[in-house]
Amino acid sequence: MDNSQLQEYMACPFRYKMHYLEGWQKREEGKLEHHAAWGDAVHRGLECLYQGKDEFDAFQAFQARYPVQLDEGDLAKTTETGVSLLEQYRVHYKDEDKSWKVLQTEEVAEFELKDGVKWTVKIDLVAENTEHGGVYVWDHKTTGKPLSSYYWSQF
Repeated sequence: MDNSQLQEYMACPFRYKMHYLEGWQKREEGKLEHHAAWGDAVHRGLECLYQGKDEFDAFQAFQARYPVQLDEGDLAKTTETGVSLLEQYRVHYKDEDKSWKVLQTEEVAEFELKDGVKWTVKIDLVAENTEHGGVYVWDHKTTGKPLSSYYWSQF
């Protein structure tokens, strides 16, 4: 048993059985997980920055969610680029951030649209502008899709 097999068994014995003993394979190994895991890691890093923690905490939060490269062919979404993105974000917005009071980060809310139909949303950031007033909501996006009209139409 190699390390990959051992890690998979420790994570989920049933998945290990299906993969290594029964021979089942994913149709697109690592693609979906790669983009989602990297995006989640960026969100964790940003959440640390919004909560007033330092860049070291943000980097650790990112690396805890994205410890290894899931798609070796995607050189844009690596641990190094994630850490660099968080650092550049912090530097770019450090002065502007002084005029914002963070009210909530990664807030999950559930709404019942009609009987039996529930909708769950996660809001990345809710902040109040201390200079001009008003409360604003942010929804950060990281994506593996090109930013064409087809991408934006899903929203």
